[in-house]
Parts: sequence; C-alpha cells; structure tokens
Amino acid sequence: MFDSLQQWSSQRRWLTGIAAIVLVGLFAWGTLHPDHRPDASWISSATREDLGKTGFTAIQGIHSAAFEIVESSNGHSTTWNTRQRLLARDPLLTERWVDRRTNGFRQQVSGLYIGPLAVVRHRRQWLPIFGDLLPYHFWQSSHMTSFSIEKLENFPSRTGGVLIARISYEDRHATGEIARTEWIRLRCDVRDVIQASSIAPGLTGTAAKLACTEVVEEIMALARKDQTRSSAQTSDSYTHWYVLDRSWSIPIEGEYTIEIPGLRSLSMWKARLVAFD
Repeated sequence: MFDSLQQWSSQRRWLTGIAAIVLVGLFAWGTLHPDHRPDASWISSATREDLGKTGFTAIQGIHSAAFEIVESSNGHSTTWNTRQRLLARDPLLTERWVDRRTNGFRQQVSGLYIGPLAVVRHRRQWLPIFGDLLPYHFWQSSHMTSFSIEKLENFPSRTGGVLIARISYEDRHATGEIARTEWIRLRCDVRDVIQASSIAPGLTGTAAKLACTEVVEEIMALARKDQTRSSAQTSDSYTHWYVLDRSWSIPIEGEYTIEIPGLRSLSMWKARLVAFD
C-alpha cells in the first residue's frame, strides 16, 4: 500500500511538472511569437513602379501611434481604441500593425501602405485566448494587383494638387481562396497645406490635407465556384493629413458603404490622434 502511494505521488508530481512546462511554453509562445507580417512579394514590379510616382514614401521617424476612432451607423456609435506600430519596410512602403479594441471586442490588421493607400492588408477578428496561441490563423487578406496613374499634378505637396488612378484589388478568404476582385477609380485632392505643428506638438514642416474618394466600378466575386459580376457603383471616402517631412499619413475622417444581403448602409468615422513617438 505504501509503495503504491509513493508511486502515485511520484506520477502526480511528474504530470504536474509536464503540465507546468506546457503552460509556460504556451504562455511564452502567446506573448513572444513573431508578428504575422504582410508579404511584400505580392506586389508586382509594375505596381511598385507606378506607386513610386505618387510622391508618397515610407514613414520616417515615427514608430508608434494611438488613436481614438468613433464609428457611427444607423444612429449607433462605437468608440475604438487603436494602437499602431509603424516601420519603414523599404524606401517606398510602410508596414503598419494595428490593434483595435472596443467593449471586449478586438480586431487586428497587418499591412503595407503607401501614404493613405493600403497595398497589402491582412485582417482578422481576434479570438479570446486562442488569438495569441494561433497568431497565423484566420486572416483575411487583400492586395493591390495593379495601379495605373491617369493624372498627377502638384501632388501631394501643394494646395490644388490631384492624383487620379485606377486600382485593382484581389481579396482572399482566410483559407487562401480568392473571394473577389475589385476595380476602383481613385481620386485624391490636396485641400490645404498647413504647419504640421498645428496638428500635434512635436511635428515639424508642413502637412497636406488629402481628401480621397474610391469608386468601385466593378466587382468580380467567386460564389460557389461560379463567377458573378456586379457593375453597381459604391464609393468610400477618407481624409488624411500627410506630414511631408515624415511621410506619415494621419487619418481624420471618412465614410464607407456596408453591404450585406438585403441591407446597404453608410458608416462614418472620425479619428483623433492621442499620442505618437
């Protein structure tokens, strides 16, 4: 009997030790794993070449930022606390990692941007607990497959400057399957150029106020493996400050269309810069 108790106690200590090692390993992986990073190889050389003509470049000297973003739709509003980590991926592209939280709900975005334009973007709803343990799962993605400039004048540094371009994006499900392709007409106008210090103390030089509209001209979606086309036009708009000597695009406000079967509504948002370094 005594030997049996000793053996059982020894086995319990052994199992407890194994469980502790597993828990420590999971905690370490959940907190120390590398971020899910966007893949720059998705951007073709032709797309990169035309993006390089816009006047936008990668961010300089800004590493993180915090925003408060209020979204409103159909009389309801939601406040998001948003934190960004920013990194110049190369001379052209800025890598941005975004963590958005509201009322226990969390979203994550990992992407490559040029000015206010998303070039590669991965997005997911974070799963409580398991989100950190499964950092490379459940990401929907979108990437720019073409960018063709139609008009470029005094952009983005002078009031009255304009950028007009046609863009195509390819959206993919989390499984990697193509969900749809969109063809978009973009127009960005420089509404004003002001001293950047009036936006936030610590900023230097000038900042251009960019008002952009993206009109979706055509969508080709894959539904049950059948290709369906839609020519119904929808448009999104957004306004950013572009701090010229930092190449930093700061969101101000915008609106976008929400479409689900049987419902189409307009959602609006306003952003307030809380902190940066």
